[in-house]
Formats: sequence, structure tokens, C-alpha cells
Amino acid sequence: MQTRAPLPDMPTLPPLVRLLGLRLVAPGEPAPLLSLTAEDGTWIRLVDLRGRLKPVLLFLHSLEDPADIAWLQGFEARLSRFEDLGAVVFGIAGLRTDALREHRLRLGLGFHLLYDPLALAARSYGLARPLRRLGQCGAVVVGEDGTVLACHRDRVPVEDLLALLSAEQGRTSPPVSEPRRAAAGSDPRRAHTAVRDIDALAAAALLAETSPCWLLLDVRAAEAHSAWHPSGARHIPLDELPDRYSEIGQDTHVICLSETGGESLSAAQFLASVGFRNVVNVLDGISGWPGAPESPLSGESPPPPHVFPPLSRC
Repeated sequence: MQTRAPLPDMPTLPPLVRLLGLRLVAPGEPAPLLSLTAEDGTWIRLVDLRGRLKPVLLFLHSLEDPADIAWLQGFEARLSRFEDLGAVVFGIAGLRTDALREHRLRLGLGFHLLYDPLALAARSYGLARPLRRLGQCGAVVVGEDGTVLACHRDRVPVEDLLALLSAEQGRTSPPVSEPRRAAAGSDPRRAHTAVRDIDALAAAALLAETSPCWLLLDVRAAEAHSAWHPSGARHIPLDELPDRYSEIGQDTHVICLSETGGESLSAAQFLASVGFRNVVNVLDGISGWPGAPESPLSGESPPPPHVFPPLSRC
């Protein structure tokens, strides 16, 4: 009788379990990597917060669910206390950034909402529904050293997380304070930035100034930039900006330009979030620029770029 060759070693289950989002990350374990885009285009990475802040990650199933909304508003009401304890709060959901922006504005939230495509971040923390694209509710607290302090499914009470953070610092959480309310008409997307909107004609006028000197930054895709762009525009696509913004000095006065003003707003918000103090967004985009073709899809040959003083003088 022939003897069968021994079976090869089977792969261990933990990676598969983690991929399916079945096992919660345990306290004391290193926090899984997280790099997500906020509703305003800001890139949020846990590694950038290490040694400075304690991230509180709120994973959401739906921003239409009244229970989820009430949970978020509870954190908004106590946001100043989280800040006192050295923590920063983020909501995380599987909605695209434009939808997240609308929800944040509607709810008046003072913290970012992050886009988690396919619930990949939720899965890495064990907070996803198996074989589904949506995450489930849960809360994670990460210490300044990058290790997990707590990871729970369901809507953890706000006061429980405050008590955890207080114990971490040896302090006691004070009584619940009055809810924080945004000023009437305020836009939380711009609460911590110096970004302002201008139209294309005003942007063109700024480029003609010599003091201060403005840099025109085209953040469109390479194909759109190659088809037509204003003379002297610096090209850095939006998705490359987080890795290349250091090519622009933080003291530079920057005009962000995109096709219709949406991507350039994200770029401007991102630059402001990393320390740029003088950033403006061209609200009407390339379509309003003097001399721009009416449509990049038309069969007409585009006119030559509009002539402005060369930007190399900056």
C-alpha cells in the first residue's frame, strides 16, 4: 500500500479572520495602520498622530440611523473634554467624501468624518460584517504610543470612553457640560483653516501682483492638465499632493485650481491642515479661467494658454 505524502502546512487563520473583520483587536496590541481621507480632503494617518494625540475612532454603520446620529452628537457635546484629555475624535463610515461633507455640515460636527472604502479599516479592527462592504458600529481608542487602549463593538457610551481616557491620565471626568453649539451660519469644514474662495478673474488678478507673489497650483489629473492649463501653472495632481506638498514652501501664497472647484477645495483644505497660511480656492475652476476652452471634451482645438507673468519669479 502506498503511503500518501504529508499534507503541506495549512496557512494560519488569524490573517483571514482579520481580513473578514471577525476578531477584535485586543488592548495592548499595535493599532492597525489607518490612512483615510476626511470629508474635506484632509488625509488622516494614525502614524502622524503618534506621540502627540490619542485617536478615538467611531466606526459607523449608517449616518441616516437616528441612533448613530445621537451617538455622534453625544461626542460633539463633550468634544472639549476629549481635547482636554489629549484625544482627537474621528467618525468613520463607508460613504464618499461629498456625502460625509453634507452630513458633517448638517449635524454641525466639530470633528472629521473619514471615508472607509469597502470597510477596510473597520475590518482591520474587527468591526466589519463578514463578506459585506459595510462596517458595524464600534469604538476604538488608541494611545499616544500607537497601541490600542480599547476596542468595542456597538455604540460605547461617551462617558465610558472619557472615564478610560481620564484613568489613563490619572484624572477624573467632570460632570457633563452643556452641549457645544456651532455659531449660526458657521461651516465646520472651515473651522481651522484660512482657506477662502475666489473666482477665476480674481485669481488671475492675484497672479499679476508682485507682492505677495502667488503660485497657481493645478491639482487636476495629468490628462486634463496636458489638454489645457494657464501659463506657468504648477501641476501636482490631488492624489499626489500628500506626498509632494513639501515641494511648495509653507510660506508660499497658493491658488488652488481644478476643473470645477471641488478638488481644488480639497487641496486647499489639505494644505491649510499641514500649515500653509495663505491658500485660496478658485470656486468656478478652470471653466471660469480667462481664455480657457469651453469644454475639454469638445472637438475644437483649445486656445493657447492665457498669458500671465511667469510664476518662476516666486
